[in-house]
Amino acid sequence: LSNIRYLGVEKTVVRLKLLSAERPDDPPREVEVVGSDLASSRLELTWRRPRRQPLVPASPYERKVAEARRRGLVYPYEIIRMLSSGDEARERAAEETEDDGRRPVLPVGSFEEFDLPDDRKGTDAVSVAGRAPGQNPSAIVFGIVSTPTNKVPEGMRRVLLLSDPTRGMGALAGPECDRIIAAIDLAERLSLPVEWIPVSGGARIAMNSGTENMDATARVVRRIVTFTQQSGVIHLIVAGINVGAQSYWDALATMLMHTKGVLIMTPEA
Repeated sequence: LSNIRYLGVEKTVVRLKLLSAERPDDPPREVEVVGSDLASSRLELTWRRPRRQPLVPASPYERKVAEARRRGLVYPYEIIRMLSSGDEARERAAEETEDDGRRPVLPVGSFEEFDLPDDRKGTDAVSVAGRAPGQNPSAIVFGIVSTPTNKVPEGMRRVLLLSDPTRGMGALAGPECDRIIAAIDLAERLSLPVEWIPVSGGARIAMNSGTENMDATARVVRRIVTFTQQSGVIHLIVAGINVGAQSYWDALATMLMHTKGVLIMTPEA
């Protein structure tokens, strides 16, 4: 299975018949080993009872993941899935638990998605927990992620801010900038750090918009500076294209004399 992942295969199912060493006379037990690597990020192995249902068409979410993968990108909700298990994954794991107690290996933690209200009457982020993944109306996805550790068993909380590169390569316009500011406001209100994984081609250039997009990115500049001047912390992990306004934000958030966050550049940056 580890060799197949480099061929671009998203899922491999191997059916086995296992004999019990303690009870060799018992009939063999059928199991399926499912290896999936939908986002080309890591190979996940799951043991489950064999399924006989016919294959179904890919869901809109799976198509978005595959679209990002073909372009060498990672869909933001796949990063969230890596950092948190969530209730659905826990329920799915319980269903797939085998008789011998084995269950799929799942990342620990939780994620609560936030967004701006649909009526646009307020600028404060509101929780949209329970909203199906992939329903983001802009190229920005954000929320509160919590990761339990041995030192902090109740979970280390921070505001997670992600770009959606399947929407105009993460181009930045008013809706995106408004959500970035709302995410920073949320972090300030709850005294949490910001963890930002951006992929962006800079301010949007289109026939139906002009300098207002540059004005929107300037508002983010101001908010980054005021947040960090008040001891706010922004950590940036650059794992893709960051040009134009986004590259300036990266520098302002981590390279001024008063900033406390870290800037991590990966080989893919």
